[in-house]
Amino acid sequence: MMIKQWTLRQVAIAAIALAAFMLVSCQRDSTVDSVVDMTVDIGGGITMDMVWIAPGTFTMGHDLPWVHTYTPFTMRRDDRPDWMTERQVTLTRGFYMGIHEVTQEQFQAVMGYNPSRFSTNPAPGETQARRPVETVSWYHAIAFANRLSILQGLEPVYTIAGISNTDADVWLFENVPTAWDDPRYDAWNAVTANWDANGFRLPTEAEWEHAARAGTTTQWSFGNNVANSGRHAWYHRNSDMMTREVGGRRPNPWGLYDMHGNVWEWVWDWSGAPGTDPETDPTGAVAGVNRVVRGGGWHNPSVLARSAFRYGFNPSDRSENIGFRLVRP
Repeated sequence: MMIKQWTLRQVAIAAIALAAFMLVSCQRDSTVDSVVDMTVDIGGGITMDMVWIAPGTFTMGHDLPWVHTYTPFTMRRDDRPDWMTERQVTLTRGFYMGIHEVTQEQFQAVMGYNPSRFSTNPAPGETQARRPVETVSWYHAIAFANRLSILQGLEPVYTIAGISNTDADVWLFENVPTAWDDPRYDAWNAVTANWDANGFRLPTEAEWEHAARAGTTTQWSFGNNVANSGRHAWYHRNSDMMTREVGGRRPNPWGLYDMHGNVWEWVWDWSGAPGTDPETDPTGAVAGVNRVVRGGGWHNPSVLARSAFRYGFNPSDRSENIGFRLVRP
């Protein structure tokens, strides 16, 4: 058998090609187009663009062969993770969804504070203020939604005992519980949602997956080939291990950016085990310990950014890998 010997020139050319590929994969994709159905004026020149997501029926979950699954923990072969549980879900009402995750400038404009760990030193060519807000708890996410609703003259979705739904200032960052042993913890965990209100809110888990899939049935909205992740998601191989400016990868078929990667996104639901029966407009378990996050993040492999993958954290948890996006009717 003949083995081809590479010359130093060929090795140099290959090294340059690999370096060029890595440079491109870590840069923003400037070829993508935006689709905007609603623009919300937050104030101070800051806006929030939203896309209309039509109602519909889809298969939630993804029952993959075990060999193709990934879990951050060691599990027995018969311990299939609950995100594999497939069931038919029908959403009877459409909604507007943020075209990307809430940014640091949007959070600052509404809450008067930026809690993000990645608050300096953006990637070359990127805008710091347009990186996703992170290091926010689930409580901060619903407080942001209610405060923005009140400031916009809309009816707030969330009600917590003893907290006004007409005074925007009671929903400021400093008024939110910061730990599981905070004396306000029980009241905030008993929050109720008025699904008929016209204000901003977190998507339900079903709404999030419906929007992430964007009519697809594959593992990611861009198909089943993990090798294509770099074009569509910021994850551990191309993020430079930090958050990146929103909208820098290609959008999904419905015009939503960063549904795969960048930061995990809080959703409304408690992380109870899903069933297999068909559901209409599900809002998750009535109680629990953890709230669900979706979408994967800059720190994780792209297999955790699958459309169906779910994970959960205590609602008081704050991580530089977790943010959120909003919806409204």
